Amino acid sequence: MEHAGPSYRVRLRGRYVKGLGRSGFFLNMEIYKKIFRERLGTEPYPGTLNIEAEDLEGYEGLRKICPEHEAIGDITLEGKTYGGLYLWRALIGDTRVLLIRPYRSSHNPKILEVVSSEKLVEKHGIREGDRITIDIECYEKP
Repeated sequence: MEHAGPSYRVRLRGRYVKGLGRSGFFLNMEIYKKIFRERLGTEPYPGTLNIEAEDLEGYEGLRKICPEHEAIGDITLEGKTYGGLYLWRALIGDTRVLLIRPYRSSHNPKILEVVSSEKLVEKHGIREGDRITIDIECYEKP
C-alpha cells in the first residue's frame, strides 16, 4: 500500500524486553527477508527488538487507533505454513523501522517487535528495561 505521507502519527512508549531468540530464524528465511527488504528499502538485520507497550493494551489497542499498514497472510512453503503478521511503518529517533506483530506470536499481547536494517541495541545503546519511544505512521483507512 503506497501513501504520500502519514495522515497522523501515534507515539508508542514501551520498554525493551529480551525476546525468545526465534526471530533470527524467520528473518533469515528468504520469503520474510524479501517482505522486509521491500518495505525497508534495504536488507533487514536478522533479529528483532522486542518492546512491551506501556501506553496501549497491546497490538489490538494499537490496531484500533492506528490501523496496520498491512496484514500479511500466512505463507506456505514446501507444505509448511508460516505465520503472517501485522505491519506498521515507524521511526525510533531518526531510524526507519517496521513495527510488527506476528499472528502466531507466543509473546503476551503487549509485546510488539521492531525490524530494522541495523542492530538497534548497538546503534542506540539500548539495554534491557530501557524505555523506548516509537513514532508510528498512521493512515486513514479508505
